[in-house]
Amino acid sequence: MRNCCRGLVFGLVVAVSVLATGQAQDVKGINKEVVDLAREAESGKDVSTKAAELSKRFTGIRSAMRLYNPRGMGGFGFGSQGKGIERRLVELGEKAPDAQTLKTESAELVRIAHINLVMAEVIRGYAPAKPFLGRGKKEWDRDLDLMKTGSQNLVKALKAGEPKGVQAAAIQINNACNSCHDGDR
Repeated sequence: MRNCCRGLVFGLVVAVSVLATGQAQDVKGINKEVVDLAREAESGKDVSTKAAELSKRFTGIRSAMRLYNPRGMGGFGFGSQGKGIERRLVELGEKAPDAQTLKTESAELVRIAHINLVMAEVIRGYAPAKPFLGRGKKEWDRDLDLMKTGSQNLVKALKAGEPKGVQAAAIQINNACNSCHDGDR
């Protein structure tokens, strides 16, 4: 009985510590495959072909974009609270992170940048077959290329420890996303 209680207490301590560090994401299925490709991208591998293949396994563009939602809504989430990736990028675009925030969030932001690189290639497969509201494949690809460039700039700024560079990269990513969603360009 005593060993059972010790095991239970130990399990609770491990669970609480994992939750506190934000590592408790239960990434499964296609989400896990995106994360695995993001890790490959981070190690310098070209994952565009694998991402294009993965694109075929999503049920549509909405299911692919759902990964940017908060963790509680099926997305990857950001940080221990599981905030939506999109929300965090908007916040970074509005205000550059301070040195402490940059230090504590750097690894998570690098992960997001690499997820963006993978998702740009996944989403590329959903370009409209014919123009819709004046936007076709050309505009679609342009916006995804801007998203990739912004994500690459985010990684560079994080590695250099440049808060203003992080903000500029977040703005670049947000502008690419907004251009596609709103059709402003």
